[in-house]
Amino acid sequence: MSAIPLPKPSISDSVNWRKAPASRARYVATQSDSGKVSNELWDGVQKQRIKTVTTPPDDVRLERELADIFEECSSEGWNGYDAKPIDRESVQLVCSFLEKLPVDISYPELCAEPNGELTMVWIKRGYHLVIGIDNKGKVAWGGTSPSGRIYGDAKFENEIPEEVINILHSVEGSR
Repeated sequence: MSAIPLPKPSISDSVNWRKAPASRARYVATQSDSGKVSNELWDGVQKQRIKTVTTPPDDVRLERELADIFEECSSEGWNGYDAKPIDRESVQLVCSFLEKLPVDISYPELCAEPNGELTMVWIKRGYHLVIGIDNKGKVAWGGTSPSGRIYGDAKFENEIPEEVINILHSVEGSR
């Protein structure tokens, strides 16, 4: 049986984390005594720089990762075996999750899984944490910490479960 090709989604349809607070921005406008830089001018400078930087701000990096994942993982068997196409519901839930991250939590790396889910990965400070959200909103996490294994699951309903927030703060070192 051949896979039904999915229409290529618009990245702007899926990317909601850009609504996150502006304090996540990597480049912050500065003001000197000799003159003030207007926000509009600074935004223009940032946009020009984003086109040329090797390491873009996190929201741009995530948008590029998501575009690559959609391009590479939208068809049946994308991994050369029996992988399912990336599940759009899972992607939407991950985008919603990212939008709700506290500003002191860094954005993760994104990975496609053979079961069609999109997962988020944080590797920092001795932690290796993978969080996935299935198309029904179940958040599952697992990995290692400096003190051993960490794992669990919860329901994602409009807010990130408190236990996930606590783990992410541990990963970041902010609690």
